[in-house]
Amino acid sequence: MTAALTMGAGAAAAALSLAKAEALTYKEIPEPGYLNLPGLSGGHDIKVLNYALTLEDLESDLYYQALLRLTVGGVNSVGKTIPGLGLGDDEPDVYYINQIAPVEAEHRDFLRGSLNGLINGIAQKPYRYDFGIETKSRADVLALVLLAETTGTQAYLGAVPLLKTRAFITAAAAIQGTEARHTAVLTAIQNELFNSSSPVPVAPLATDNGGREGTQDPDAVLASVSPFIVKP
Repeated sequence: MTAALTMGAGAAAAALSLAKAEALTYKEIPEPGYLNLPGLSGGHDIKVLNYALTLEDLESDLYYQALLRLTVGGVNSVGKTIPGLGLGDDEPDVYYINQIAPVEAEHRDFLRGSLNGLINGIAQKPYRYDFGIETKSRADVLALVLLAETTGTQAYLGAVPLLKTRAFITAAAAIQGTEARHTAVLTAIQNELFNSSSPVPVAPLATDNGGREGTQDPDAVLASVSPFIVKP
């Protein structure tokens, strides 16, 4: 994940008295990965699915909180009041975030179901999440959601080679493609709304990696999202 998201996480953490999770690592993913799996080999399908579920659970909650902030407001899972910015459903960022949010929930539920198919009765005890979204501007909310999608795309590219089962490789590649489309749509919206007036960096339309999307190591991804996680 880029420095921008890490900086945002630090600001959120400074404002909280709630206990934050220590940085997660791929070698030993504690809850909110739903399972505590020390000592499993790096290529174990269960561990890779668990890693992906951790990210999708966080991302699903981010979309929920983003919609609260952009529209009518509400309360997040840690009890923080999120005042709404009063945007209507016809605004492009609200419209597409509304379209994408249930897809991310489907990703989460698919991965949870896949793990349940491998292990009877996984412990469904996800952490709660705080993104400091109650103070973010419209532009900052969109930038955070876009950065999460970009990170998700690169996270799947980094994790797919660790899978061993063909069906899971196919499914993960399909999810990665969806994350990439989300990134493209949100980038277009960000350019449309804020390219000329916002100090928020606008995502590039191409990478500098020979035209190929970059990848992110699982440990790097988990370390960067951990500050958003609040212990139960």
